[in-house]
Amino acid sequence: MKKTLLLDRIDAYLDKAGNPVYPDTYKPKPRIKPSDLGNPSLRRIFYSYLRVAPDKKLETKVKRIFDTGDAMHEMIRSWVKGTGTLIEYKDKDGNVPPDRWTGKPNPEFPVSVPELDIKEGKIDGIIKIDGKLWIGEFKSAKDSKFQPLDDAMDDHKIQANTYVHLFEFCLQRGDYAHIKELEGFTGVEGVVYLYIDKDNSELKEFVTLKSDSDLEEIVQKISAIKKAVADKKLPPCACEPKKWCPYYKKCCKNFNPIK
Repeated sequence: MKKTLLLDRIDAYLDKAGNPVYPDTYKPKPRIKPSDLGNPSLRRIFYSYLRVAPDKKLETKVKRIFDTGDAMHEMIRSWVKGTGTLIEYKDKDGNVPPDRWTGKPNPEFPVSVPELDIKEGKIDGIIKIDGKLWIGEFKSAKDSKFQPLDDAMDDHKIQANTYVHLFEFCLQRGDYAHIKELEGFTGVEGVVYLYIDKDNSELKEFVTLKSDSDLEEIVQKISAIKKAVADKKLPPCACEPKKWCPYYKKCCKNFNPIK
């Protein structure tokens, strides 16, 4: 195979970035990721909660797809910021804190509710329009998935509505008391979803009001996961295992990391 000047080096970089090597002494603690809660499979959430290692390394092709999505995500954020409606998170010194992984300024709003084992989550954006607050969710999709959309995807709705309630909890707890733009607010109206077509940059917008029913489902999922851990039992898989799932092989073999 012909040796390239840059492609091999880029693949090596992406392989390292997508598959970090941790020291043997590193033992990740269980935690609920809000982005997992829209998944219908309790087993998938269970594995993620316990920080089970994926079946295989992240392929460089997949890492490129993820990075493309992240880049489009940031592009949408810059457009929303340009409208003057985006509220960016800043620390008490008035600075946008750095991202723990990239070191770049990260204006996403942090949420943390230890009572639910949610150590940390990040909200895409907080938007203020006509005196009302909204959670902003920025998503990208390939054309074949984008074109049929006439509403936000169901798993995205559950994920975003989770952030609605987490944000309101942190807001009322006083986590954002130092942010002037949020003075006087105790809650949000709902969620504004912005989807971008990866193939042609077409945009779609969907708006949903906050729902307490989703919160009940979320709490039930978290309770079910914690009970499964306490009982050392593998939760059921609510869907047919997909080969793209990072736990496909483990799921098919009914692997239980704490049995």
